[in-house]
Amino acid sequence: MKLQDKYESANININYYCPSFDELISGMTDNGKYAHLRIIHSRTKIQNYYQRYLLVTTDGFGVVKLLEGNLVGNKINLDLQDVFTGSVKKVSIDVNDNRFKFLLISWDDINTLTHQTKENPGSDSTLLEFEY
Repeated sequence: MKLQDKYESANININYYCPSFDELISGMTDNGKYAHLRIIHSRTKIQNYYQRYLLVTTDGFGVVKLLEGNLVGNKINLDLQDVFTGSVKKVSIDVNDNRFKFLLISWDDINTLTHQTKENPGSDSTLLEFEY
């Protein structure tokens, strides 16, 4: 049985609305119905799977690779691999549940920001102001 078939059989009795892929993508605008699903953050276009990300949850953080992702019914299914241990975790996100789960931030972007900060150490003397 393929991995996708396993996900489909696990979601047979779900009664939530199941958006199409196009509805899901168009709903991920700032004020869209699915804005809460914008979990992958990168300054550049995501080129492919197997990129590294900083995984940030309410309980901690770590570095992972995104191995696979798909939409089945009302679930986004992701396979994330810990880059240090190699263990793979299957994560399922209900598109109708708007509670915070996690963020994936491009590891390449973090490295770029780190190098920019090292090259411009004078910026450390000023404080950033944030509006809450």
